[in-house]
Amino acid sequence: MKTSLIILNLIAIITVGNTALGAECKYYGTPTQASGCPYTEQRPSGANCSGYIKKCYENGIFTHCFGCQGKGIISVKTYTDPIYSNCTVTYNTCECPACEGNCSPSKPYWYAASTGYEMRDTATCNCGECVKGAEYRCAAGYYGSPKTAGTGCTKCPSSGGVAGQSAAGSTTITSCYIPSGSSFSDSTGSGTYTGNCYYKL
Repeated sequence: MKTSLIILNLIAIITVGNTALGAECKYYGTPTQASGCPYTEQRPSGANCSGYIKKCYENGIFTHCFGCQGKGIISVKTYTDPIYSNCTVTYNTCECPACEGNCSPSKPYWYAASTGYEMRDTATCNCGECVKGAEYRCAAGYYGSPKTAGTGCTKCPSSGGVAGQSAAGSTTITSCYIPSGSSFSDSTGSGTYTGNCYYKL
């Protein structure tokens, strides 16, 4: 008789526990509408959403996607918080497929684009779509932050008849210098630079 009672009590405990474990977490509304939202950290949510709404639950704020970037596909996920382990949140996320074919830049190295400019090709797989583009920098002897292969770079100033130098990718005029060993001649006289002489503002 005692054995039967213990077994029945154990079955009752397991049944109650399973019922609580699958419970949906308390929903407060969107963060702007919620009056009791604890505003805890952002929980795992869908990246690459093209449209979404944020919802506040007792265990955090979740982003529910209703549209995906690129070729992303809506996927329904269930999240159980390690602290609030007796409740779950169901939300939408975006799953991105791999890009088809070879999504890599044609020329991943720096090469001459025009006088004073260099560029290299870029390629990024954005949620199943291969997005190709380019990066730009100033060539040696120039400085700046170009956005294209034609504007943004300025030639380093010369001094005493000697052309200024700089490393490729220099962004400021203070990277320009007259190289060591260069001979100069101006109104102050003539001579030879014994070290790199950098431009000072």
